[in-house]
Amino acid sequence: MGAVEIAFRAAFQRVIQRDGHGWHTHHDLVVAIAQVVCAVWIFGVPLMSTVVVVLSILLGLLFLGTGGVKVLSLPQSLAIRDHLGLRPRLWQLIGVCESAGGVGLLAGLAVPLLGVAASIGLVMLMAGAIISRIRVSDSAATISVDVLVLALVAVLVVVRVSA
Repeated sequence: MGAVEIAFRAAFQRVIQRDGHGWHTHHDLVVAIAQVVCAVWIFGVPLMSTVVVVLSILLGLLFLGTGGVKVLSLPQSLAIRDHLGLRPRLWQLIGVCESAGGVGLLAGLAVPLLGVAASIGLVMLMAGAIISRIRVSDSAATISVDVLVLALVAVLVVVRVSA
C-alpha cells in the first residue's frame, strides 16, 4: 500500500467516524484533507492534480451531505425548503441531484469524465440555488455562501477541463 493510499484511507476514516451527536468537528475534516494534500504534494503529483483531488473530496462530501438532508427530509432542510417556496418533490429531486453530484465528484477521481460531468451539473444546480435565494430576498451573507460553493465548483470544472 502506497503512502498516498494510506493518506486517503486515513482521511476517509476521519471523515466517516461518528459520535452520538453526528459528524466530528470540521477541524477533523480539515486535518483529513490536509493529510491528503500533503501526501499528494510530497510524492510529486502536480499542483493541478492536488487541486482536483482536494476540491473533489471536499465538494463531494459537501454535496453528499446537503443532498442527503434533503432526501431524508430532515426538519432543518424542510424549513429551508418552505422558506424558498419549493415543492416537496422538487426539493427531493434537488437532493438526489446533489447527492449524485457528490458521488460523481468522488468517482471522478477514478473516471475523470464522470468528474467533469458532475462538476458541470453542480454548477447549474448552484446557479439555481443562488437564483432561489435572490428571489426570496435572502441576506447577502447567505447568498455569498452559495456563491463561494459555485466558485469552487467552477474552479474544479476549469481545472478538470484544462488538464
